[in-house]
Amino acid sequence: MSTAERKLRLTKILLETDDEATLQAVEHTLAEQHERLARYWDVIHALDWSKEGDDAAVLAPAIAQLSQFQEADILGFYDWFAGQLYHLDGRDYAEASVAEDESLSADLFLYARCAVLANGRTFYERVRANPVLFPKDLYFDALLRLPEAAYEQRTGQPLPRAPKYIYETGFNVEGWGEEAVSVSRLN
Repeated sequence: MSTAERKLRLTKILLETDDEATLQAVEHTLAEQHERLARYWDVIHALDWSKEGDDAAVLAPAIAQLSQFQEADILGFYDWFAGQLYHLDGRDYAEASVAEDESLSADLFLYARCAVLANGRTFYERVRANPVLFPKDLYFDALLRLPEAAYEQRTGQPLPRAPKYIYETGFNVEGWGEEAVSVSRLN
């Protein structure tokens, strides 16, 4: 069952139920999700752009903030982080990210998606809704170190698993269609 089909099924169930306990459980779950997403965006917003040019210094406050999360919550952030990059992985975003006379680089496109995410929720959501707003020649590959560095600071260990989403360029089949496999081999 696709995500869209599941959403429709759940919406229908909610519309048809008059069970107060079910409605309260759904409200509670949505409130928790909203709070969790706000905390994740707070980590991104902790990046210190006054230190631009020194990537480690830009990342330091975000790493410090994320490392205060419980281990499971850092892993949740890692999945969310990977998902945000994954959702920007598509042909329309890629085409908007390069000048007409440039060719697409899989690595640079990943670093460009990092820059979009690093610029915060409002900017990210605008670009996500309108790919033509994707900036050209803006990269922040250092952001990729954020989840790992925070987890290592918290536990002294590397991340124990890969995230739910593969955020490397070309892996979002919805974004690339049949080209997905070949795009991932650009470099």
